[in-house]
Amino acid sequence: MLVGHDYWRGLVDWAKERMLADGMISPEDMDFLHVVDSEDEVIEGINRTYKNLKLNKKQQS
Repeated sequence: MLVGHDYWRGLVDWAKERMLADGMISPEDMDFLHVVDSEDEVIEGINRTYKNLKLNKKQQS
């Protein structure tokens, strides 16, 4: 999770324009980059990820 759209915009744009365009990463890889602007969004993202992992683990049992 990356905090601060303004700060991370260059990296995200570069990843899309270079790495993705050159086939170095897949479109799905971009889903690993979560850019947020507030502490609340960080907490929401962590909680959402935890719930998803918990559900996936439960489904595998």
